[in-house]
Amino acid sequence: MKIELPDTLKKKVNRKDERSWSDSQKNYILNNHGKKVGLVKNFNPHSDYSEKTWEFEKARPEYGEICDACKFPYCFYAEPRNWSMGSDSDVWNLMKCANANCGKYFESCL
Repeated sequence: MKIELPDTLKKKVNRKDERSWSDSQKNYILNNHGKKVGLVKNFNPHSDYSEKTWEFEKARPEYGEICDACKFPYCFYAEPRNWSMGSDSDVWNLMKCANANCGKYFESCL
């Protein structure tokens, strides 16, 4: 049986990309989207993200939010994202590569 992403996730994905993904890639997305971030293993983040949830989205390379290891164009963002009203504050956001063969954690600072 062919695995299909739900419509809420399909809206975030380029059709050509989705058609090229294996069932294991789609499963990886389905198994991570909406889950609690919990403990981040083998990564020392700048903030505590443990109570946030992973949300699947298209990566934003213009903000440094893309996996530098594999350049996969989608990632999971720890939501709700960190943000600040002050322009002088560093804002850290945690991401996890949405490539089933990578899964690397990374942060961006805005």
